[in-house]
This record gives sequence, structure tokens and C-alpha cells, in this order.
Amino acid sequence: PRKMEFEELKYENKDDLNEIADPSELEDFQKECIYTPLSLVNPTPYEPSNEDYIMREHDGNADEDWDEKNNLVNDVPIERDSLIGFGIHKRKPKLLICITMYNEPPKQLVESLAGIYRSYYELIDLDPTFLNRVHIVIVSDGYGPLMEKPEHLKCYDKANIHDIKKLSEKNYTTNVFKAGFEDTKTVFNRLLFINSENMISREDKRGQQEEEYKDEEEKLEARRRSSMKGNSGPKKKYRDIRAYGANNIGHCFSRAMHFQDWEQCLPREQRDFLVVDNYEIYDFLVGSDEQGRVKDRKYEHFSLPIHFIVKHNNQGKIESHKWFFKGFCRMMDPVYAQIIDCGSIPLWNSISKIIMHMETFTDVGGACGEIECILAEKKEDGIEPVTFVESVLLRAQYVEYKVSHYMDKATESLFGFVSVLPGAFSTFRWECINGKPLSEFLKGCKDEFGDVTKIMPCDTANKYLAEDRIMCLEIIAKAHASFIIHYIPGAKCLTDPPLSLTQLVKQRRRWFNGSLFATLHVMKSMYRIWARKWTSFFRNIFYMILYAYMILLLILSYLIVGLFYSAFSIFIRAVLESDNCLNVARLSNILENVYLIFLFFCLMLSTTVQVNYAETGFRLC
Repeated sequence: PRKMEFEELKYENKDDLNEIADPSELEDFQKECIYTPLSLVNPTPYEPSNEDYIMREHDGNADEDWDEKNNLVNDVPIERDSLIGFGIHKRKPKLLICITMYNEPPKQLVESLAGIYRSYYELIDLDPTFLNRVHIVIVSDGYGPLMEKPEHLKCYDKANIHDIKKLSEKNYTTNVFKAGFEDTKTVFNRLLFINSENMISREDKRGQQEEEYKDEEEKLEARRRSSMKGNSGPKKKYRDIRAYGANNIGHCFSRAMHFQDWEQCLPREQRDFLVVDNYEIYDFLVGSDEQGRVKDRKYEHFSLPIHFIVKHNNQGKIESHKWFFKGFCRMMDPVYAQIIDCGSIPLWNSISKIIMHMETFTDVGGACGEIECILAEKKEDGIEPVTFVESVLLRAQYVEYKVSHYMDKATESLFGFVSVLPGAFSTFRWECINGKPLSEFLKGCKDEFGDVTKIMPCDTANKYLAEDRIMCLEIIAKAHASFIIHYIPGAKCLTDPPLSLTQLVKQRRRWFNGSLFATLHVMKSMYRIWARKWTSFFRNIFYMILYAYMILLLILSYLIVGLFYSAFSIFIRAVLESDNCLNVARLSNILENVYLIFLFFCLMLSTTVQVNYAETGFRLC
């Protein structure tokens, strides 16, 4: 089959990364929002195993079919004069930042952006070559979740970073009049050009060897001759086709924006009293980081290139990362790639500290900072206060995050292998993760056209719930390289933890399943690190010590329930009188039996009842 020639494949960015850019370069992109429907195109559609996708502008309509003879008819190169083209062809980014969101309120997005803008100002102050070389890619997981709260989209329309009316020009949406109402309802059309005919195995009709028979006698004679040769009959040839890397379209709205433009998303009462990390918003953005001198202006405002992408269909967070890595990072070829969740707020000297650390130590392939829980006094609406139970949950998570960073990640960073870089706040060297690490990271990203005969077994599916752990292993084990992973203390990022016990149990169940199977996979794959000639002898000794430490932690995770019970029993029997375990009247025995009953009750709830219906039971336990 013919291989398509894509000019982007031969593209080499000749931009000098040590050249200081002119701030006025982005002025033309500040005026209006540019709409670009994006697609991930497979340049060799008859080689489905190829994962080196090309991000292009889909020039056709939603109901136009894929053209097999000319793969370029609907998917054209991104314009060089666009803001995306600016990052591809003119100013190669040093840093690409991805914010993944679902349907969080605009206030959370603005708070996250405040931390990123502050980090951008710090980077320019430390290294002026970062000017105009930082792009923000905001990936929203489909219009479905956003349309549940249409007022959010109206907020983005006010900031001139979104315009849903532009989708109807390409037949992506249809306005339907409601019966009995004057207003219309926006209906999102199906993407007919991405279908089972061009995304999975299908019959190659041009290569069929079937014959057309004039009558039944010729047909029987042909079968007889075929059986005498040992063949059961004419065989059909099949071929695999995968025209697109994702069965989705990314509706991208691009514009260079100052932070003041984002404030238009918020109602006036929120805008006037916007506070980040207990600082007024402009003190947080441009104020000094010296104690007692916060009010002193230290930085000046600069605009940032923003790419606000809303996926046509909701297909999960992992696919959002696929659009970022396989689309924007693949095309713009940045030096560093940062991922962050909407609602997480990078604080002063956070992203800038991590980037400068990776600039100094070129063997650091990935790094993360400290994630700290926001001890909120009010709920998302800003009016209703948190309850006592929610307050307890918040503080329990706060302590857990502190312990995991100050003890676990700090210890692992000493050996050069942090076992997990959290998706809520992590930085990668693009040169390091491009290739197998990224392929393993995205393996859990499946679409509706996947082969149902190749469903992942249970342990593999659970393993890829913790795809960030798999990525860390692949960074360390990457062939012909010797990268390490570091934890950067002091680079803090605030996050909004779950307040509901149901949400917390769901989150921790997913984390535990993924981390357990991923840890077992990492331990079984450590030989890949020791066998490399690129790793020094002393580094391998460090990895062996870390391996013993991981085994110890795994054993403790299996024994932790029994150890807690043993500690409780020893404490009770030391404080209260206890002479006979069978004496049910003893207070110590009563407390132990109550402990065991609650433990059994919790086990039954976890294995037999859906979490949504067991919140009260979990509260009792």
C-alpha cells in the first residue's frame, strides 16, 4: 500500500533556543480566537501498529467519509500563520504544559492558570530565552460533561477563548428547536468519517481470490479440485486499516492571552475577591516572594499562547494525554512537557524550580514536586461550609500526602528512581519519554474500534490503571540511555482532594488496584535495568538496595491489617485487665471483638456492595 508523504515528518525546527524572543511576536494572536478542528492522522493507514501520528487540521465536514484513495483530502497541514503553527514552525517551545479537565468550574481553572502564569514570569526572570517558548494546552474531556453545566461554556465565551457557533460551520453541531420554546438546543453530530471501515480489520475486496461461477456444476468442480490439492477452498485476504490515531476530533480554540483576560470567566463577586494561597491574586502573580515584601512588584505581565481543546466525544483522561503527547508534543517537539490537573495550583518557585533542576542535571528524565491538600473551609460553591466528617477526611489526606512525599518519594529520589510521578503535577523531558515510555503510558487508551478478541487480562488491565508507574519504569529502563527520576522538595502544588467518602473510596480503590499490579510489574522488570551497559556499577547497587526496599514495602502492605490488629490488641491488653481470651465480660475482649466485627463488616462492604450504596457503612467502619 502507498505510504502518505507528510511535510511535517521532514520538518526540522531551526529556531535557536538560546535566542531571546521579542514579546511583540504574539500581539497578532491576542486579537481573536482561532478555531481549528484537529485530528490525529496515521501517515501509514495500512500499518495499524504505527503510533507516530500526525496532528492535522480536519478540513472536511463531520458527515464526510474518509477518502481511501487520497488520505489528504480532508486532513490538511496546520496553517503556518496560526498560533499552533507559530509553535511548530517559528518558536520551538521549551515547555509545553497540559491541563486536563472534565467539567470543573471556571474558578478552578483560573486558579490553576494563576500558578502557571506566575511560574512563567519566574522562568523568564531566571532565563529570558523562555519568553514566548511556553505554551499551555487545556484539554477538556468532551462536550458532553461541559454541556451538563452550560454556564461554564458561557464563561469561556466571555473570555474569548471559545465559540461553539463555529462548530456548526463544519456540521459538527445542529441547532434543534425545542417544542414550545423559542430557543434552540445544540445537538452534537456523529463523526461519520471515523468508522469501523477505516479503523479495524476489514475484507480486502481487491485481493479476493473468490471466483464467480456460472452454474452449480462449475462451482462443485472447483471445490473438488480445491479439496484434491488439500485446500478447503479459496481464502480471503484481510488487511488492517487505521486511518486515525483517535476516533475523535479536538475542537481547538487558540489565542495568546494575558491573565487579565482569564478573569473575564469569573463573575464580578469572584473576580474581586480572588485569593490564591492566602494572597490577593495580583500579589500572588507579580509580588515578591521575600517574606514581608509580598506587596512589592517583582515581575511584569506577559501573554501566553493558549490552546483550549474540547474533544468532540468524552473518552477519558488518558485520551486527553494522548492528544497532548501524540499531538502537540509530537508536532512542536518541546524540551519539557508538564502535566497538571485542573484545580491543582502550582505555588511560587514550583514549576520554575523543577525546570531549572532539569536544566542543570541533564540526566533527569522526569521530576515531580510536593502535592499538598487544600484545607478548605467551604465547599466548591464557596457558600456552604464543610462538615465535620469532611474536615476529618481533608486532614487525613493532608497527613497522608505529607508522609508519602517526605518519606516515600524522598527515599526513592535518593536512589534515582521515584516509582510514581503523579499525573496531577509532573514534568518530563520530552526526549526521554518519546518512544517506548510514552507507548506504554498510553496502552490503556482504547477506543470503540479496538479488537474485542484482544481484551486485556485482569492483571494487565489493573496494571494500566497506574500508567504513571509504568512510565517511570520505562524512563529508567530506556534503551541506549541512562535517565533518572527525582523528587524536588519545596516545589509545591496545591490540590483539591475529594470531600465525599464515596469519592475517596473510589479513588483509593483505583489507586490501590493499579499500584499493586504495577509494583509487581516493576519488580519483575528490574532485570531490564541491571542488564544495561549504560548504567554504572554503583547506580546498579543503588537500584538493588531500592529493590529490597520495595520488596519490604510490598510484604508490609499484605501484613498491615494484621499488624494494626496486633498493635491494637497489645495496647488494649496492656492498659486494661486481661487474663482469659474467652471471658466475654472483660472490657478488653469486648473491644477486640468489636474491632474484628468492624473489620469483617468493612471487608464485606468492599467486596459485595457498590461504593455508592455503602457510604454510611464505610463511615461506621
